Amino acid sequence: MKYGYLQIPYKNLTSTMANMALAENLGFTYGWIPDSHILWGECFQYLTLCAQATESMMLGTMVTSPVTRHETVVASSISTLDEISDGRAVLGLGRGDSSVRTLGVKPIRVDEFKRSVDRMVRLCRGQEIDCNGVAVKISWRAGAEDSMPLYVAAYGPKVLEYAGTVADGVILQIASPVVIKWCIEQVKKGAEKAGRSMDDIEVVAAASCCIGDDAEYCLNMVRPFPAVVSNHIKDVLKTISRDEMPEELARVADLIKDYDYNAHSVPGASHAEAVPDEMVRDYTIVGTIAECREKVAQLKDAGVTQVVIYNTAEELGQPDSVTRANIEAFGEAIIPHIS
Repeated sequence: MKYGYLQIPYKNLTSTMANMALAENLGFTYGWIPDSHILWGECFQYLTLCAQATESMMLGTMVTSPVTRHETVVASSISTLDEISDGRAVLGLGRGDSSVRTLGVKPIRVDEFKRSVDRMVRLCRGQEIDCNGVAVKISWRAGAEDSMPLYVAAYGPKVLEYAGTVADGVILQIASPVVIKWCIEQVKKGAEKAGRSMDDIEVVAAASCCIGDDAEYCLNMVRPFPAVVSNHIKDVLKTISRDEMPEELARVADLIKDYDYNAHSVPGASHAEAVPDEMVRDYTIVGTIAECREKVAQLKDAGVTQVVIYNTAEELGQPDSVTRANIEAFGEAIIPHIS
């Protein structure tokens, strides 16, 4: 089992760098920054400084998209991070959520997403693409074949299957063992079609985390996370029938009526009040150290190979002391026991 630390970038550059370094020292081998350029700080600048604050940790976007950034910009940005970090960059891609919805734009269509991913990967590898009739390549990436891992984020069966055909890792932004097992089955379909093995595909379970003895406080800290998932599932249910996915996943679409992206991932968000404790426990990593260690063990049994803990920022409602306590609890009581 591998472990990743995700930090929302919001007026917290100094603490983000310090916490990335702490996480690396305590056994986390991946560091992730989300991309939502209107709501939060710019992900690539944060990642660049995190590269300076760490030595061996892989660093990536969770996730960026070709909707708000031109394909050539994504490829050049992540390739530059790869150079600065001495080969530690990870390209995490998705169809777009908060970064596009805050602009009144819809996530990219699945077929367009596939084409765009292929073009970005080729650019990162120094290969040529056609751009508006012009032959384009990042010449300084020559010789970088297969040097940068590609991770694809997904909830729906079409993109999950696609991830199985091309990605080095699939990002599942949920910590429900039942849902994880279903997602892996979809990824397997794509892997089998492409003649690949699941042993070659990292399965990432990424979710909000709060570890402590005050159950009510911890549950409320991560309660917004299932609400975040709900919008993705509403989109998926426009293309497939409800009985094609686990009820544990489909039911979240019924709970959230008026999602406020200005309070995206913010503890205390009013749109998350309807999320019951039972769903919070299922979708996140929350509770005492013993409870969280058991949850990680369940995720491992479900097929997860990397657990990522989401942390929001102090100015958004999650004290940095809570973030550091999460890192330290994992480093001292979970990572040494579940590897």
